[in-house]
Amino acid sequence: MQRPLRIEYAGAIYHAMSRGNRREAIFLDDGDRHDFLKTLGDACAKTDFAVHAYCMIKNHYCQTARLEKGPSMSTHGKSYG
Repeated sequence: MQRPLRIEYAGAIYHAMSRGNRREAIFLDDGDRHDFLKTLGDACAKTDFAVHAYCMIKNHYCQTARLEKGPSMSTHGKSYG
């Protein structure tokens, strides 16, 4: 079953998270956390997202971000790679 389409509009706030496979660690040391924050900053600079809060836990991260101008949330996710 497909998930419902995400409604996207300027000013919308989203919760996003990612977890390691089989809940394995994705952050092994401070270098990994630093690299993640740099990548997150670069991704926001390329898109119209402003991160309001984030949490890095050993096996996952969560963030809340606001879409400044308009669609698309998928653009933000693709900018990590």
